[in-house]
Amino acid sequence: MTAVPYLTPAGMPATVKAGFFTRQGGVSQGVFASLNVSAGKGDKDKNIKENRRRICETMGVDLKSMITLNQVHSDTVITVEKHLKTPKKG
Repeated sequence: MTAVPYLTPAGMPATVKAGFFTRQGGVSQGVFASLNVSAGKGDKDKNIKENRRRICETMGVDLKSMITLNQVHSDTVITVEKHLKTPKKG
């Protein structure tokens, strides 16, 4: 197991697994080093998949359960109430 360091948000219910990760503990190289999980930015897909796998392994969750978002600095709030099979746009 390759554990990656992360912080857990305060006040999270026990039923929710969430974390804030640093760039440490991943396999990406160059400007993406090392724990890049953002697809579509130029990093290799195999690196992104391995980095996400490491995060899930560290947190004890199935990779298929991982929900990621595209970070945008705005006042928009997204509430996840159930697993989404198809990402919603907007």
